[in-house]
Amino acid sequence: MRIREINNLVEICVILWLTLSVGIGAVSAGGPIWTAEPSWDVPDVGKGAHPAFIDIDDDGDYDLFIGEQYGISFAYENTGSESSPIWTAKPSWDLPDLEMGSKPAFADLDDDGDYDVLIGEGPTGATYGYENTGNASSQNWTRKPSWDPPTQGLMGAKPVLADLDDDDDYDLLIYKAYTGDPYAYENTGSASSPDWAAKPDWNPPNAGQGATPDFADLDDDGDYDLLVGNRTGATSAYENTGGASSPIWTRKTSWDPPDVAELAAKPALADLDDDGDYDLLIGTMDGVTLGYENTAEMSDTDTDDTPPVISSVVSTGITNNSAAITWDTDESSDSLVKYGTTSEEVYMSEEYNAAEVTSHNVTLTGLDAEATYYYLVSSTDTSGNAAESAEYCFTTLATPDTTPPVISSVVSTGITNNSAMITWDTNESSDSLVKYGTISGVYTSEEYNATNVTSHNITLTGLDAEATYYYLVSSTDTSGNAAESAEYSFTTLATPAMKKAFEIISIEAGKTKSVTFEELDVRKISIEVDKNVSDVTVTVEEVDKPEETTEAPGIAYGYVNIAVTKLMDVNATTKIEFKVNKSWLAGHNIDEATIKLNRYDGNWTALPTSKIDEDNASVYFEAETPGLSLFAITGEKKVEAAVVVVTPTPTSAVTPATTPVSEVPGFEAILATTSLLIAYLYLFVFRKKGKRGDR
Repeated sequence: MRIREINNLVEICVILWLTLSVGIGAVSAGGPIWTAEPSWDVPDVGKGAHPAFIDIDDDGDYDLFIGEQYGISFAYENTGSESSPIWTAKPSWDLPDLEMGSKPAFADLDDDGDYDVLIGEGPTGATYGYENTGNASSQNWTRKPSWDPPTQGLMGAKPVLADLDDDDDYDLLIYKAYTGDPYAYENTGSASSPDWAAKPDWNPPNAGQGATPDFADLDDDGDYDLLVGNRTGATSAYENTGGASSPIWTRKTSWDPPDVAELAAKPALADLDDDGDYDLLIGTMDGVTLGYENTAEMSDTDTDDTPPVISSVVSTGITNNSAAITWDTDESSDSLVKYGTTSEEVYMSEEYNAAEVTSHNVTLTGLDAEATYYYLVSSTDTSGNAAESAEYCFTTLATPDTTPPVISSVVSTGITNNSAMITWDTNESSDSLVKYGTISGVYTSEEYNATNVTSHNITLTGLDAEATYYYLVSSTDTSGNAAESAEYSFTTLATPAMKKAFEIISIEAGKTKSVTFEELDVRKISIEVDKNVSDVTVTVEEVDKPEETTEAPGIAYGYVNIAVTKLMDVNATTKIEFKVNKSWLAGHNIDEATIKLNRYDGNWTALPTSKIDEDNASVYFEAETPGLSLFAITGEKKVEAAVVVVTPTPTSAVTPATTPVSEVPGFEAILATTSLLIAYLYLFVFRKKGKRGDR
């Protein structure tokens, strides 16, 4: 046997001997009965006695430390025996003086085989850590600030240490004496280096002013129970009805010790008569510590013939080749999973864990992909009572996809002076990304669409006229496999003429004259007047938005300034026909039904606008205006209907019986209402402003 194995065996033997010798074995399963035992009383130490037990000299019996009101923690060696303590003052063991208030809590915080201490202090409410840098026969208390837990505020910290989550390190509970509020901390460090993380789920109830706690397993169920004394002299008992790894504190009045009247009870628990159950000392405000023997009858732990109760069997974390099987039992027991690909109790494999727990977790590995496995779980308690579940099943996932998409048919279309559409295909659904720039191999811009499709379409806008752009496309499938194309290029068109003027020699009253502009987005202007006019000049100029003008409502396709002469003294009705490129509508996801011509006369006014025609490249609209000035062509993005996506759970435990699921009434109405709300938010809160350059 190797040296390390021998050392580990020795450590286990020592722990077992200490467990038996200091009485942390079986106790009364029915709970304690407290009977006064004056022979255990401790002399007056002054004011505010806070007792704490620990076998500090490693001789197999409990020694005693008592913190008092003025910051001193007095040490008492047990010079009697395991079954009959005699408390003899031991000044050389006294803890450091904190000047005001002292509540010690002992544990081996650095896993070096001796006991260290946390001391709660009075005025500031701080708790201070001290490492024992001596040994069992000669303690040396050295300040250890890295062990200090958080401070809860003024007036008294009352700490106590115990392994509350059954992970083999010490956790911490501190009561703030001034308010009676509890603060639980999980040790998220290790057995040799604690790190205190707040754990509100473990907090017991508020216990009133002067609250002082201590832990012990009072009902022999394998978890820590709790006594909390307070300033009135009452001590309240709480049974842990959660478990060894997750405490739940349930009030247990039948376990309450006697009331010590107005003397501010401060309890400490230990087996002082070596009979296998926990006895009690209660420190009081006047400095006296009172002894109480637990006279309840012992339980016979050898007569357990009840098997564990198995519940909450679930298969989780299922992959193509593994799954985790979890379940709970009402008492600590081992964990066994039997499984196979054939139902009706033909289980070719099994996985076992001997650890005694109440929350079980066994991982099955080396499974076949896309296969249905049948399994049952079994647990056996420490008395050999076994329980077995019904049969359940799960199906493993398919082997993960590791093949990237195949990109094909990369094309640039719909090229204008400032935009272009890039299209391509993939052999599987994937997202869409175009990287581009004006230097080959250097891509300074990109456009992305997260929708998974096989026919991809990305519109690039805001491009420079008469410029060559280099680009590549990329697609990533739902499994995260990415593919990238070779480099392609296109050249944008020249900027079209932006200003046109036309002269109308005459317009007769009641007649309509029209002018047409072939190269502009405004295709036609028709004017009707109520009296004869002549030498009318119409000028149309496509412009950027003037700086002094507010943004038009919606997403701007472009701005146009229309001026006319010789119509100052007549009433004119003007109709304007204009076009919008389909590539702009698609690239910006614009709903063509929202296209409007807006007139600016100090404020933007949306004019009545209707669609009149369309071809392969454009959609044509007409609007009527009471006058001519600056106009903006705008639209709004399409409002997508809200979709409820139901993601099927890859696997679940199949219980022997199934429960029918009824439909939820009114679902269609809820969906419609949700869609309207989304549309409202988009149209009136999140809509973006645009420029002609975005086309």
